[in-house]
Amino acid sequence: MIGLFISKGRIEGTCFLLKSSEAKYVIGSEKSLSLHLSDPGISSRHAEVYLENDKWWIKDLGSTNGTFINGLPISRPTEVIPRDKIVIGKVEIQVVERKDANEETKKKKNSETLTVPFDPRASILGTSKLTEGVIEFINKVAPLDCTVLLEGDTGTGKEIIARAIHTLSARCDKRFIAINCGAIPDNLIESELFGHEKGAFTGAEKRHIGHFEDASGGTLFLDEIGDLPLSAQTKLLRVLESKQIRRLGGEHEVSVNVRVLAASHKNLSTLAENDGFRKDLLHRLKVIHFKVPSLKERKQDIPILVKHYLNVLSIDMGKKPFTISPEAMECLNHHTWPGNIRELKNVNC
Repeated sequence: MIGLFISKGRIEGTCFLLKSSEAKYVIGSEKSLSLHLSDPGISSRHAEVYLENDKWWIKDLGSTNGTFINGLPISRPTEVIPRDKIVIGKVEIQVVERKDANEETKKKKNSETLTVPFDPRASILGTSKLTEGVIEFINKVAPLDCTVLLEGDTGTGKEIIARAIHTLSARCDKRFIAINCGAIPDNLIESELFGHEKGAFTGAEKRHIGHFEDASGGTLFLDEIGDLPLSAQTKLLRVLESKQIRRLGGEHEVSVNVRVLAASHKNLSTLAENDGFRKDLLHRLKVIHFKVPSLKERKQDIPILVKHYLNVLSIDMGKKPFTISPEAMECLNHHTWPGNIRELKNVNC
């Protein structure tokens, strides 16, 4: 089985599996299409990928900007195989392959994992030793299917790291759902996480499926988990241990198969010592723990990040690539960046 991995574009890091049961996928900017891409340079119905004689083929549908494979424009249906690079408008797509994880897994169940020519550098930009450490960490933990806790300052890219872990995991063809625990009102957090039945409380007019159930088979990213109320922490611990949820107002347990990735800009160990976070939940989340470096620790990466965000901005505005003066770059290099990469991305200089 092969898939199409978006290595450059607005939904960078997304992987679409090509299933023989569907046999045809149309790529374009129309929202109703199988592979909807809204990037600049994409025609409404740009190209079609289809299965024929047990092989996958791609053909251009008369697009404005053409379809390219490995740097060459295609004028007729062309077979696509793993490691091919497709360019459609401003989007770059890697053709990737799914294989059985190992022989032991084959015997136990028909489980598969993603093997891709994808380097997390597609979304984790930089050449510093710290950035290389982030990339090495992603590659190591992605296949392990265990809980991961990411700690680091706001704006350091914890969600991007979580998405990369999901993309390189065996769950890549299932959903990645990211929620900010601090953005949900305390009285709604349990309903959002675990769902509720009709009539469970005033205003519950129909059944609501929570994020755990919705992400079953995939990955659930709990950002700012340090802001989770203690009552919800208790129920979260139970779900992590039992792999079952009960909707509010429900009578039965529902099994869920979710990999949880959590993140916090707070030091959860300090919170736990001051009774602000459950110690048993902390131990359950810290199966693997990683401290995400701040931008001021990896200033070597600033020119690369600046060039990337200028390119993204020029594409979004339909302009020629923007440049930056040496004086402006010097100013950026000397800034302390308390808001980290998020601040850099939105700085107005």
